[in-house]
This record gives sequence, C-alpha cells and structure tokens, in this order.
Amino acid sequence: MQHTPIQYDEVKSPFIVDRLRETDWQHHAYIADLLRLARYIERNGPHSCAEALQYRQLQAHYPTEFLALEIEQREGRSVPTEEFQRMKEEQQRKRVAEDTQRFQNEQQARREQQRSLNAAYASWRTAGGRA
Repeated sequence: MQHTPIQYDEVKSPFIVDRLRETDWQHHAYIADLLRLARYIERNGPHSCAEALQYRQLQAHYPTEFLALEIEQREGRSVPTEEFQRMKEEQQRKRVAEDTQRFQNEQQARREQQRSLNAAYASWRTAGGRA
C-alpha cells in the first residue's frame, strides 16, 4: 500500500488554513491531526473501532480545535483567529479549574484514608494488638 502525501495546498477549511499559516513545518503533524479530525467531523464521526480510538484521542488532545471545527462544519461559519484564541484561553481556564478540583479531591481522599487508617490502628491498639 502506497502512502499518499498530504496536499496542504488543497486544504479547504478556513480554520485549518489559518492554523497552517501560523504553524512551522516542524509542527506539520498538528495540521495533519486537524485534517484527520475535520474528516471525522465531516463524516459524522468515526466508522470503525480504530477510527473511534483515534477520534477520541484527537478530540481530547485538541478540544478547542475540535470545537472550532464543529462550528465550521455544523454552523457553516469560520472561526476567526481572535475567537479561537478566546476559546483556547477559556479551555485553558477550564482545564486549570478541573485540575485544581481533581487535586483537591485527591488530597481530601488521602486525608480521609489516613484518618480511617489511624482509627483502625487506635482500635487495634485498644484491642491489645502490637504496634
């Protein structure tokens, strides 16, 4: 099977063209990923298990780009660079808030686990168990 190179000069998506213009060649995989993501959106999702795995991975790795491509496909309008930057900043704030909440939940769970272990140890000692 012969691999066909990506024809970047034939990209139709205004959003991807804007990202291409901002991207150095050494990061061309980013544009290739956006093209894959756009193809899945155009086709109304993946059509196999392997595609589903790749689609979910791309969607998770590029959440803001996914939203912008969805807007472009579903609403038929291009997402200007300024709007994309605002979306990206909002996504970053959301990610920081989620990470902070997750960290706080993990800390709370550790404290509760330690309290439970301390109570079990105290009960053990009260019952005559050795340290």
